Amino acid sequence: MFINRLRLSPRLYFASSNFDSAKSETDKQIISKQFKKTKNMNSIKNKVTLIGNIGNAPDIKSLDNNKKLVRVSIATNEVYKNQKGERVTDTTWHNVIMWSPLAEIAEKLLKKGSEVAIEGKLINRNYTDKEGVKRYITEIQASEMVLLGKAPQ
Repeated sequence: MFINRLRLSPRLYFASSNFDSAKSETDKQIISKQFKKTKNMNSIKNKVTLIGNIGNAPDIKSLDNNKKLVRVSIATNEVYKNQKGERVTDTTWHNVIMWSPLAEIAEKLLKKGSEVAIEGKLINRNYTDKEGVKRYITEIQASEMVLLGKAPQ
C-alpha cells in the first residue's frame, strides 16, 4: 500500500493512505499543498541518526585507490526507570564505517570516548569466515559526522 507522508512541522509527519481522512475540501487542499512542499521522501527510507560515544580507537585502512576506510563502534545509551523506580541504562553498540573524505576527518579527530553525532544508512552484508560458516553483519555507513563536546587535544 502506498502511503503519502506529509511534513506538517519539523518533527511531525502525517501519514494517510488516501485523502478520505480529510474532513473537508479545505483540509484536502492544505494536505495537498503540504505534500508538494516536502522533499523527495525516498531520501529518508534508509536513514540512521545516532548520537553516542566512540568505544575504541578508529580502525583505519588505506586502500589501493588512495581511499581510506575507518571503522568505529559507537555506544548509544537509553536511560529509563524500571518498575522498582531504579534508574537503568541500556547501552547498544553500533558498527560504523566511514569512507573518504569523511574517513580522513574521522582519522584526525576521533578518539576513544569522543561524543559524536552521525548520519548515514544501514548496510547489510555477509561473508564466510575461516571455518566456512556464513556470517551476516549490519553496519551504518556514515555520510555525515558532527563532533560534539570538547575539541580533541
